[in-house]
Amino acid sequence: MVYIVTIMRRSFDLKSITVEPVMFIYMFNSFQNFVTFQALVYDKVCVQNFNSTVCAHLNNKTFDDQEDVVQKQTSTWLLYSNIAMGVPALLTVMFLLGPWGDRLGRKLPVVVPQIETIVGSIANLINSVYMDAPLGYLLIGNFLNGLCGGYIGALMSMYTYIAHVSTPEYRTVKMGLLEAMVFLSGTVGTGVSGVMLDRTSYQFVFGLLTGLLTLGLVYTLLWVDNVIPEKSKEAPTSIGWCTILMGVVKDVTLCVWNNRRSKHFWNLALLIVVLFLVMLVTVGGYLM
Repeated sequence: MVYIVTIMRRSFDLKSITVEPVMFIYMFNSFQNFVTFQALVYDKVCVQNFNSTVCAHLNNKTFDDQEDVVQKQTSTWLLYSNIAMGVPALLTVMFLLGPWGDRLGRKLPVVVPQIETIVGSIANLINSVYMDAPLGYLLIGNFLNGLCGGYIGALMSMYTYIAHVSTPEYRTVKMGLLEAMVFLSGTVGTGVSGVMLDRTSYQFVFGLLTGLLTLGLVYTLLWVDNVIPEKSKEAPTSIGWCTILMGVVKDVTLCVWNNRRSKHFWNLALLIVVLFLVMLVTVGGYLM
């Protein structure tokens, strides 16, 4: 179905908009949550180690020793949180979301990370209500998020979706627009996160993020079409999950070690290293 909108004599097909709004909402949540979650961990660590008087004046030079304790424990729990989400997400993307997208269609891998991000946001909301709850509860939401792909799965699925539905002549433009959603949402998310938290509360911020993520999920379910790769349309439907899993392991291995013309292998390897360094610097900058 075609949805044509005319603005100042220019026609625009609304169906050309696919996962771009989803990317904006998801990344807005990620950047907003990144700052808010750090603050939540910081406050929970202080509450569980010291009394309310110390926590209220922790920036005072009188409590430098207490502040050092809180900062060290906060860094440790943030590391645990990243591991709890990152390791399961890596395995899920490689062995579940990737094969789903290649065999069952591109929509399901877009939907699944959104669902668990909503669950993770609700878990953070509950943790913000019960500040005395054990710090280990902070890992539950991130772990569940990682099991469904997390940040890695969301980016992989949306970039793959755009690559599949866009034509070769406009693929670069579509990829650029999707990437623009990341930086635009990052600018807005980091810009309003501190102000919003100072003027409201953890409950308001996490509640707002949960609502926005739910809106993005509803948009995906109702608007984004499922597209199935041509190869999977011809494949038999009786393949078992064990066969699919073994095929995935084989595909991942061949993707990395397959013989390529000229220096394409080293180009791929260097791109992976560069991406790793970019993410290392980016995340490290936020944590400083």
